Amino acid sequence: MHLGSSHEEADTKLVLHALAASCSGATTVHVCSPDTDVLVLLLRRYPELCQDTSFVTGVGQNHRIVKLGAVYSALGAKKAAALPSFHALSGADVTGSFAGKGKISCWKVFNDASEKTLTGLAALVTSDQPSELAQEAAEQFVCSLYLPNTKISEVGDLRWLFFKHNQALSEKLPPTKAALKQAILRAHYQAMIWENDNTANPTIPSPEGYGWKKDDESQWQPVMSTLLPAPDVVLHLVKCDCTKTRCATKLCACVKANLPCTDTCRCMDTDELCADTVAHQRSYASGEDEEGENDEYDDDEDSEDTYFD
Repeated sequence: MHLGSSHEEADTKLVLHALAASCSGATTVHVCSPDTDVLVLLLRRYPELCQDTSFVTGVGQNHRIVKLGAVYSALGAKKAAALPSFHALSGADVTGSFAGKGKISCWKVFNDASEKTLTGLAALVTSDQPSELAQEAAEQFVCSLYLPNTKISEVGDLRWLFFKHNQALSEKLPPTKAALKQAILRAHYQAMIWENDNTANPTIPSPEGYGWKKDDESQWQPVMSTLLPAPDVVLHLVKCDCTKTRCATKLCACVKANLPCTDTCRCMDTDELCADTVAHQRSYASGEDEEGENDEYDDDEDSEDTYFD
């Protein structure tokens, strides 16, 4: 038995002892814990445990004995192998989670994940830094989390899609590429710790460089991002919501600013060109001064200015 292990987390130490007991010939192992982390780690290690291994949790009426064999068979080997990475990425004790996305939503995406995504998630701890395959899988997972069944695989493209469709509230947007990278690094670091649950005295690197940094009081703090969420010009972008009058009045935000409508405007939801776009095309073609007023706009409009800070 590895009673002299250097594990700092009880979760990994419990798994270590369960593995040691199984290797010593135990035919029945019960692991008692209230922590979901332990269940996740046990399921990943089930092929190395004795067949009659159970996870015991809860008290009183909530007391349960979960037979790991049945759960492992239902999951399958690929999902069980990717389970710790999924748990770390979607929100473990210290990794954080995605705004407004609980475990149930995350589990639905994980349960429907492609074989490529599962393989990538399982590979999250195969090197000192997240591999390209693992990062792509994590990004695909996050895209599917914010837009189920999407074929979009990059969070930047998904943020742009939401932005164009008037869904630019921060809690509705997926993280930026830079913010997601830090989240993946934190998940990778936690998964590395869990990956060593079968080693009595593992060598774990410093959290520095894995989405963590020390503050002025030498306390570890998460690095949320290394870049601004968008360039300044985008953060103060003007867009219009002219779905009915098609930018045909001076109350249109783009008309007020004497700017052509862009893909972020609601008027671009159809193939028909809006009045503002037509006016600017005529202006460009005739070489007119862009600062001039356009007299063909009326004063009636259903649109209000929309600004993103």
